[in-house]
Amino acid sequence: MKKIILFLSIMFFIEIINAVPNLDLNLKPLDAGNNVIPNTAFDYVFNITLNSNCTNVLLTYNTTIVTIPDGTSFVSINISNLTSIPRYICIFRDGVSIANISFSDLILNSLRVRNIYTENITSNDWSNVTINESQISDLRNYLLNSSEENLNVNSSFYWNNANVTNSTQFSITNFILSLSPTWLNTFINMWLGTKTTNDLTEGTINKYDNRSWNESHANTLYSKYYPRLINLTTITYYGNLTNGTGISGYNAGNKICNATFLGSHLCNIAEIMEWYAKATSFSMADGSQAWIITGGSKYNAGTSVNDCNGFTNSSSSYLGSYWNFNQSTGGDGRTIGCNNKFSLSCCYYG
Repeated sequence: MKKIILFLSIMFFIEIINAVPNLDLNLKPLDAGNNVIPNTAFDYVFNITLNSNCTNVLLTYNTTIVTIPDGTSFVSINISNLTSIPRYICIFRDGVSIANISFSDLILNSLRVRNIYTENITSNDWSNVTINESQISDLRNYLLNSSEENLNVNSSFYWNNANVTNSTQFSITNFILSLSPTWLNTFINMWLGTKTTNDLTEGTINKYDNRSWNESHANTLYSKYYPRLINLTTITYYGNLTNGTGISGYNAGNKICNATFLGSHLCNIAEIMEWYAKATSFSMADGSQAWIITGGSKYNAGTSVNDCNGFTNSSSSYLGSYWNFNQSTGGDGRTIGCNNKFSLSCCYYG
């Protein structure tokens, strides 16, 4: 004996005017062992009725289906000619009645109606319900003629008391309540007229927190665009910098500076020049000399000037840059073999 499973994932669309609604059914015939029957043809009759005994038939639909390899098939029934609300669907396969299903058992996924004539519309959840004014042809007439005290509308009736008692503060135009700009301007001017400098600006009582601010003090606090200090290490180094923990090169220079002057790093040429342009005092003695970073390779008589190959080489075949400090002139940058020892220039921003 063969059975059938009728999936209740049925899409049922109704639109009263100019619509082509469909009742879509997913079918899965089963044999006596509840196994699917793939690649097989079946003759089906679907009677859509008013009564559970399949009488008062509103629509009859005949079709032959062929199951696909997974044993299922699909039927779409055009119900645009229905003149009454259907109650049941009676299903026959190969001339045998196999199911009688109430439409209340089906999932109503969508209901679209062109015209609704009713006294009340109720719902347990209005979060997904949207009604636009253009969809209700007599909305304006309804609002104008209904009992407005029961409506949440901004109208002359609803705002009657405001219109009477606050005519200088409000106005009503085309049923819209508005605040008077003239009155508001007068009120603000009157309110501000009672305020003193102690209310609105810094006065003798209301002192601003930054009353002690001055440009020199700000320079010490916010001079983040050039070093606040440049310190020189007392220890001198060849061009191959290491910090004793396996770190070498530029990183070693930064580590040494930070360990010697907390928060500092190995200076580059731009920082040296900017510091001389902005700083107001200098701590190092004239003639002090220290390694600096100048970046990419330059050449001096065919020898590469490349910060001692990134401060990893101490031979005379590589050249590095150092700064000769002078308080009056600002000093000058020089080039020398990496087999020479100098202090490190350490920049601190603070």
